[in-house]
Amino acid sequence: MENWLSNIIKEGTLVDNQQYFVSDGLLTSTNANLQIRLKAKAKREHTKVWNDNESVWWFLLENTKAVNTQLSNSKDSNITLFNEKEYEHNSDDDFFKVSGYNAYNFSAQSGNIIGYLKKDNYALKISSRFGDQFLKYIIADADGFLEIENYGGQENNEGFEWLLIYLWKIKLKKALRLGLPKQYVSKTRTLNKVKGNVHALDYFLTKEQAKYKCTYREHSYNNPTVRLIASVFELLKGNSFVRDMHQIRSSFLISIGGVKTNRRELLATKNETNPFYQEYNEVIELSKRIIKNDVATFGELSETSAFFFDVSMLFEYFIKKLLIRNGFKMLSKFNSALTIETGTYQRKLQPDLLFEDEKGFYVFDVKYKAFDKRYGVKREDLFQLHTYIGQYGNDNKIKGCGFIYPSREKENKIITRTINMMGVNISFYICLLAIPDEKDGIQFNKLFKSKCEQFVFSLKEKLNTK
Repeated sequence: MENWLSNIIKEGTLVDNQQYFVSDGLLTSTNANLQIRLKAKAKREHTKVWNDNESVWWFLLENTKAVNTQLSNSKDSNITLFNEKEYEHNSDDDFFKVSGYNAYNFSAQSGNIIGYLKKDNYALKISSRFGDQFLKYIIADADGFLEIENYGGQENNEGFEWLLIYLWKIKLKKALRLGLPKQYVSKTRTLNKVKGNVHALDYFLTKEQAKYKCTYREHSYNNPTVRLIASVFELLKGNSFVRDMHQIRSSFLISIGGVKTNRRELLATKNETNPFYQEYNEVIELSKRIIKNDVATFGELSETSAFFFDVSMLFEYFIKKLLIRNGFKMLSKFNSALTIETGTYQRKLQPDLLFEDEKGFYVFDVKYKAFDKRYGVKREDLFQLHTYIGQYGNDNKIKGCGFIYPSREKENKIITRTINMMGVNISFYICLLAIPDEKDGIQFNKLFKSKCEQFVFSLKEKLNTK
């Protein structure tokens, strides 16, 4: 197979958690069995955007370095997190790390971040190694609002605007169970009956008319939150992801009565303070992201654009919700966090999954990265787990520990071993959750749901917690 480097990096060929090598113009990868010969400009061929491999190389080298630095320094504003109060981005993970000599001889490493980066004529897209259907499933399921059978889709998209829109859609449908948000607004009207406060001066001037100028407060659907969401619907007009939301769209547009709001006012929309409507706050934040990115032209017309998504945080959240729904007594990793001395400050210990039963305490970490079949768990991850066990074992009986990975295996697998900590044998588990192939098409969701059910059953059986 042959292709231009500019096409390879923008079409989603590159995926997360992979190492790529280009040697004498041949692109290979360690895990994806990828092999592509880079096309080269012919002698006397005019230089075009798509055949200028050296310019593509400099785009990769300079811009990925800048992005990695920015993500590390200001992660909160650059990473779309799935649940910011529960998860934090691993700042050690780069978006895409590139090193080498030229377009025909270099290496690159992707991590847990998928996303899209565009500047001027070139774009880089890192996709999920498990595909878009996998992402849509875990977004919908982990958020507790499962809508995956008819999710629509955008074909031939260059970027990841669909991911932002899809997440917004799921959050909005969940919040709508509360109804459209209402807020008290002040109104002044001339009425036949007294309502609220009467304007005394106007009353004495016009009392013969038997009408009263009153100022009062009442609930209104035409408020900043509704106007913001209605504006997003207008922006997404014609987008296939919202085609099944016609009635919802109409409700928001009718509520604002055709009122147009400028961009500055939309971005100044404040969070809902009424506890009943606080689920709309996530919708508000996502709506602002969509307005800022202008998804109608995202990755196409703008000179520079970017969108990044930390899949490891999402997968961790998905696994946690899966276990909770199936009866695991989960403890918050923040509420139960311990600390260890570093010499200068106390470092928090926050394993991903902490749960217990009548037999004891279990400590697990969820890893979105690929499990190495040859060497097993990475050295730093093992050391981290042993630290967790040592500290939590001071006050608790540790019954089991281990890791949970997504896997390309056709079937789930749980590897059981034993580790010894200070003379105590502790069960150690490597749990591989099988992710179906996207080629399974419409059967993907059914197959994945079945794999998840089998996984939980097998884990309970291994832990003997049924």
